[in-house]
Amino acid sequence: MAAIPEVIGKYRVIRYLGDGGMGSVYLAHDAGIDREVAIKLVRTADESLRRRFRTEAQSAGRLKHANIVTVHEYGEFEAGPYLVMEYIEGLTLSKLIERGEPSTTREKLALLIQACQGLAHAHRFGVTHRDIKPSNLMVDHDGVLKIVDFGIARTSGRDLTVTGKVVGTPAYMAPEQIQGGQTDHRSDIFALSLVMFELLSGQVAFTGDSDYAVINRIVNGAPNPFTHPDADLERLIRPVLARAMARDADRRYQSASELAADLSGVLTRLGEPQASRVLDTEPQPTVPLPTPRRWRRWPAVVAIAATVSIAAWAAWPRRPGSVEPVNPVAVPERPADTPPAVVAPAVTPDTAPPLPAPPTAERPDPVKAAETTSPPPVTTRSPAPAAAIALPGAAESARVRTQLAAAKTAEDAGAYDKAVAAYQSVLNERPGDTVAIEGLASARRGQARARDAAVKARIAEAEQKLGEGGYDDAIAIFEAVLKQDPDSLEAVAGLGRARKAKAAEDALFRSRTKKPPG
Repeated sequence: MAAIPEVIGKYRVIRYLGDGGMGSVYLAHDAGIDREVAIKLVRTADESLRRRFRTEAQSAGRLKHANIVTVHEYGEFEAGPYLVMEYIEGLTLSKLIERGEPSTTREKLALLIQACQGLAHAHRFGVTHRDIKPSNLMVDHDGVLKIVDFGIARTSGRDLTVTGKVVGTPAYMAPEQIQGGQTDHRSDIFALSLVMFELLSGQVAFTGDSDYAVINRIVNGAPNPFTHPDADLERLIRPVLARAMARDADRRYQSASELAADLSGVLTRLGEPQASRVLDTEPQPTVPLPTPRRWRRWPAVVAIAATVSIAAWAAWPRRPGSVEPVNPVAVPERPADTPPAVVAPAVTPDTAPPLPAPPTAERPDPVKAAETTSPPPVTTRSPAPAAAIALPGAAESARVRTQLAAAKTAEDAGAYDKAVAAYQSVLNERPGDTVAIEGLASARRGQARARDAAVKARIAEAEQKLGEGGYDDAIAIFEAVLKQDPDSLEAVAGLGRARKAKAAEDALFRSRTKKPPG
């Protein structure tokens, strides 16, 4: 870590707070109006990083909302630019999750609704954050959530992202973001859904043995099952999560305000008070939320009681001459001008007219009918020989079908290496099996997509390290990428920039520590 400066501009530095996106963050004092501020300082000569840092100042600076960090000033200091922001006394959501806080469902949903409010405000001004994660959501001591770190935000009409380059934190990126595609405000909604999953369940949505496995599951696989001790919450939140985490952006919530409305609806159905006022308007919930279990008992009780009553009524002995009830399904709808007095239930046994006696025709005896009726000729077939029933190779065919099913399951789960091996095993036994041939080609395409996504995610991680001043880490990651993909132009360019930035930092350090002559 670089030496802590005593002053930055007009601000006196109190202490080092930690690392943020692209820079170090310090607590400082503004003597002019006697307040504490947070200052993010970026020590870099890289013009692209400076330009991205100015984007953070402009993106966050134009946003004025209770759930977005306030930016006070942007300036230049020695080796790089700095950003002056409000100082938030509290913890990141990632720290709160580690500590198992907050403890109640109402408080957790209230924080998520606040995050939706902040994002909705940013999106209305054309700003997409693109790095929503628990560590970029600060919660102060009053329970107010604030979105921080707009360092890689995209403003409508101005996108600093190089085509095909991935920016963001891989474990919280939307599929289109991992694949280097076009991102918009719906990518933020996907990232927030992963935060929602983690906050409510205490577990991350996508897990794996490596970053490669995690991003592969995000792009091609399925999230972990969502579980919660409260069965009602689990039932209510699942459709909300399913829509927010949709792999296709067109099937997700199209605005953060829609998501906020549905989360507010979950609170209401759980019998919790509204967490807070949702935006400037109150959109209606867009996901049909199921009714909690405790309210679903009454319809079942009523249905059982009605069934028992009908059965008892049907078994009750009838007086001679009583009128059997008319099947309501067979009764045509009463015309609008028909007086109610003629409705069938108004007829009583004393006033009912005598009914004609039913015909006394004797029912035909099926046995006699069978004796007098000639049956149609039946063609008999000799039983098949035993050898025809047990087909040769049946066991082998069953084993192949099992292998193909296992290969398809592995491919659907994103385990492409396992799927390729399974399909290849089938082809070793049956070289011409068309299902195995097509499956092998599909699994290999999946392997290539997953490999490309992993490389892009690693490059994104290296770019983030580079922006934060972790030049050694960035160099190591770029070199590892080039071992895996020697033709990656992005990794070659990134490695050159990282080495150049490292050399500049070393030169600056030597110039500061060099003793004056004499």
